[in-house]
Amino acid sequence: LLVVASEEMEEPDAFLCTEGLARFATMPYQAPTSANLDKQFMHLTNYSLNKDSKDYVADTNSDADHKRPLSAVLRELCSSQVTGGGFVGHGLDEAEIWQELGRMAAHTLMAISPALTNARRAWAVERTRRKRHLKALKKLAETLNGTGAAEWNATPGGRGGGG
Repeated sequence: LLVVASEEMEEPDAFLCTEGLARFATMPYQAPTSANLDKQFMHLTNYSLNKDSKDYVADTNSDADHKRPLSAVLRELCSSQVTGGGFVGHGLDEAEIWQELGRMAAHTLMAISPALTNARRAWAVERTRRKRHLKALKKLAETLNGTGAAEWNATPGGRGGGG
């Protein structure tokens, strides 16, 4: 789900991306217990962790890769046959998957929309405040030296940066 918001938009726009990257843990998942909580390769899909696993498979263009395109995962989910890596597909319908993903994305957007709208409005207010502040600084500079050209030091007292 890609959400786009700007100060000109009353409501954010959302786009459901049709391609992406799926990451998989390198150990078969088991529900967390006190005995397996330390098994990071079982519970986390981070590439930065799993690339160090002895079981990590990369760039073989197979369903055994631990990092592969969403389109490949969808093919696997919709397949009803055994694939090269031993994966047995689930025979799901791709259109139904996308319909459900769209429904979940819409619900997510409805849930976060008020927060996005409030953030956009707050940003617009802050931007307006900054513009007024800059206009006041420019007016002060014009008053002080008559040209509007003034030097502003972000680090008074010469603590770096120049000025």
